[in-house]
Amino acid sequence: MVARYAAFQLPELALVTLCGLAANYYWGVPAWVVGALVTVWILKDVAMFPLVRVAYEPHDRGGTKDLIDAVGIAQDDLEPAGYVRLRHELWRAERASGADAVATGDPVRVCEVEGLTLRVEPAPGREPGPPERHR
Repeated sequence: MVARYAAFQLPELALVTLCGLAANYYWGVPAWVVGALVTVWILKDVAMFPLVRVAYEPHDRGGTKDLIDAVGIAQDDLEPAGYVRLRHELWRAERASGADAVATGDPVRVCEVEGLTLRVEPAPGREPGPPERHR
């Protein structure tokens, strides 16, 4: 994780260093100023790491996998495809194989996600919202 963050920061550090060396060569900026600038830049990256660390952690969260078991509202009759409002987004959806007909306004549960298309089935008696989490 630290190595990924450092590798991402290397190009900008190289650019700052090259600009500092060019400023030293062409405009006579003292070498200690260039060194201080590079040092401050490295310290900035070290200070920022705890704030952005979570973005560099490998995880299985997010993406379409989190949509499975979520409940939404059919915006069209799914015969066999149409659109479903899930949370605050409109998704293309198809009825899951063997699922009963779905009319406009019916609650549906996401069974599967294929690409950006949801496979849904009727969810009688459930209010739309995020999936229930079992802990």
